[in-house]
Amino acid sequence: MSSVLVFDFANLTDKDRALAAFMDNLSRYTRQAVPFVTVEKARRMAGVSVKPIVLTLEQGQTVTLLVRQEGDIFRVQINGKDAPVTTDTTMLKELAKEVANRVYDNQDAFSRRLASAKVAIPKVPRKVQTTAQKLATVTEKTAEVDKAIDEADQMLVNLDTQIEQARHGGMSPNI
Repeated sequence: MSSVLVFDFANLTDKDRALAAFMDNLSRYTRQAVPFVTVEKARRMAGVSVKPIVLTLEQGQTVTLLVRQEGDIFRVQINGKDAPVTTDTTMLKELAKEVANRVYDNQDAFSRRLASAKVAIPKVPRKVQTTAQKLATVTEKTAEVDKAIDEADQMLVNLDTQIEQARHGGMSPNI
């Protein structure tokens, strides 16, 4: 006789006894750990209030159990797609075994799809400048260059006067 799978909809957490039993059976049949469990908030789906329980397996696949208010499983999704189950959704071991078989059969295709997926490199937004902003930037840089040229000219004039004084005065220039 198999144990019956019934969830407490109002107090459903990732520590629920029925969920822990299902996860144990699922990890035993798939031979993969279930490192991440997320119980999402209730929402309406197909006219029924459900709480999604997302189980992420260690190789990346996800199993989502949609639990109705009555505490039974309304729908099972594997990797975001509906997986029609033939067993009674209240029978713990049979349901875990069927879901595990589907996960196992899908693992090769899932791994290939995951390996071929391209990683999107995030683009750093460029700072877009208007023409007025560009003109202001160029004017500012021009003023800085003009100031540097004036300082260099002043330094050149000072050096020339020191050289002239050194020639006429007989002293060595202070350079």
